[in-house]
Amino acid sequence: MKRIAVVEDEPVIALDILDAIKVAGHIAVGPATTVSAGITLVAQGIDAAIINYILRDGTADPLISSLIDGRIPFLVASGASIVPPMPEGARCALIQKPFGSTALVERLIALMLEGRGSAALSEAGRAG
Repeated sequence: MKRIAVVEDEPVIALDILDAIKVAGHIAVGPATTVSAGITLVAQGIDAAIINYILRDGTADPLISSLIDGRIPFLVASGASIVPPMPEGARCALIQKPFGSTALVERLIALMLEGRGSAALSEAGRAG
């Protein structure tokens, strides 16, 4: 079982993602609704994260940096058209809203297993 953090400021979306994580047999951590709360979750020890790019206290860039520094795989789940740049080797991907929560969790688990790099995020950003 993996500890998966959810950083999402829309309560209904956050609860849906948390439920999907639990159904998949993992431990749901959060939700955090701000960048600072998300960074606190990372510091507490997680295996992966699903984050919204634009949160109540700004963009998730500092949180993304924290995840990359910790070598923690993550998904950026956002309806924003702005895609943050990812350094080479980051284990991440972009999922555009709207999305199915079960598919979102499955994508994160696949990312964790595959160890895919930043190419997936870059390709998704150019497509959107």
